[in-house]
Amino acid sequence: MSTVLERGTGTTVSWAEPDATLWVASVDGEYAGMVEFRDGRFVAASSTGKDLGVFVSLLRAKEAVENGPAKTLQFPYVAAVAASAIVSATAVAFTAFAVL
Repeated sequence: MSTVLERGTGTTVSWAEPDATLWVASVDGEYAGMVEFRDGRFVAASSTGKDLGVFVSLLRAKEAVENGPAKTLQFPYVAAVAASAIVSATAVAFTAFAVL
């Protein structure tokens, strides 16, 4: 089974399903990536084999192949921002308490 998806950018992405747990994307006849169903999740890979993520739906995994990896914040950055917010909130609370 294969499906063709017309993208807004004029790029046509074709999907083939050579196996019940494997979907292969191509653009203009060239390999563009794949999605594999493993351990209850959909694993997406780019045309170069780069890991694009693990998804709970086939649709999201295919979107990752078609659009490239999503921009995600890495854990240390998120933790630093969260810690900074906690410190700021604590400082405001202590200042407000001291004024009372």
